[in-house]
Amino acid sequence: MVFDLRKQLKQHDNGLLQQLFAERGELQDVSWSALKKTEVNPIIAGIKALPACQRRRIQVLLQSIAKLADNRGLKVVREELSQRNPTLVATWGALKNRADMVLWVYLNARDAFEEAAVFARADALSVTRYFNRWSHAPCQGFAATEEKITLLEAGLRAHYAHEVRGELCKVRHYTRMNGDEYFFAYLPDWPNNFDVFNDDGDVEPLDIPTAFTNLFVYEPSTGAIEMIAAGGNSAQQQLRQIFYRAMCEQDVAEADPDKPEYMLDHLLQHGFTFQTELADRIEAVTVPQVLLVPLVEAGGLDGLQPRFRKGLSWTDSLSVIDDLLGSRDLSRDQVGVDHIQFRLQFIGDGTKRGKSLTIRISPRSCSLKAEDDEELQTIAGGCLRRWGVIND
Repeated sequence: MVFDLRKQLKQHDNGLLQQLFAERGELQDVSWSALKKTEVNPIIAGIKALPACQRRRIQVLLQSIAKLADNRGLKVVREELSQRNPTLVATWGALKNRADMVLWVYLNARDAFEEAAVFARADALSVTRYFNRWSHAPCQGFAATEEKITLLEAGLRAHYAHEVRGELCKVRHYTRMNGDEYFFAYLPDWPNNFDVFNDDGDVEPLDIPTAFTNLFVYEPSTGAIEMIAAGGNSAQQQLRQIFYRAMCEQDVAEADPDKPEYMLDHLLQHGFTFQTELADRIEAVTVPQVLLVPLVEAGGLDGLQPRFRKGLSWTDSLSVIDDLLGSRDLSRDQVGVDHIQFRLQFIGDGTKRGKSLTIRISPRSCSLKAEDDEELQTIAGGCLRRWGVIND
């Protein structure tokens, strides 16, 4: 989704924005007291007048705030604020605007904001194809000592040396409130960084605090390890071994990761259709959105998101997918489904159009769990099982 600076600024209280820019020593010529609510043109003009590097930093900061201003992000913000600055929780909780709740934490509890941004990024990636989990017996006397973290850094440097980015590695360790141990590994990752133009007109990677390369999450209570890392199963197996050797001082046998909760790749198979039953009273099932990820080397391509005409059948949507993949010399068996959005349109009663239900699913998450209408939740759950999506 494209970040809209004007829209983001309109979501904030002008007093908080004034405090933000005053702290940065910027936009001092703006008459903040004269601004009306959602009047942002003078603010935007002031931002445009800043040097390019300052404009970039403001945009990245406001993007980070926007990404935290949802249910998942605010949950992490509350967690970090409660742990690091408990005396501020009551004041924070009285704020009504989500965007302002995040900006207020940035201004008043910077440490909580920075950690929340990283953890929220980790939580968001835990529903993508880069995430895997392995069950394992707990390591006796697990302790994240500096010595062991240094060994983990050395193991990662050796692993990535062949990619010409193993010369540097920094692992940051945090213990989350639930007791889980988080290990964020930062390595040079030039191809995947956010590229911007610098003041000399050259392209350079912009350093963003949340741009960790790998994440290991160890659960001392269960022994399970979760990992977010690109490179497929083979690479993750090697990284898992590196973690256990460094942190648990033991080798582990190669094992397949735990199966994901939802299965999606089979939806791309030829002849697949969304079968429904008469009792479901479903008029149509459409797919407004799907994100496809290559399972083979695809020239640096991270993903493809086809555009479907509203109301297009899945059979016709698959034809659109075939055309898009063909333009990249790919076929359906060479891609997987990273996430998909279903829209179920129910039959009306003759006087008005029936209800509709949108479901967003990745291999690790499903929005149906949050559906308030129990009848629709039951019907949709039955459909997902019939389509082979729920991995019972």
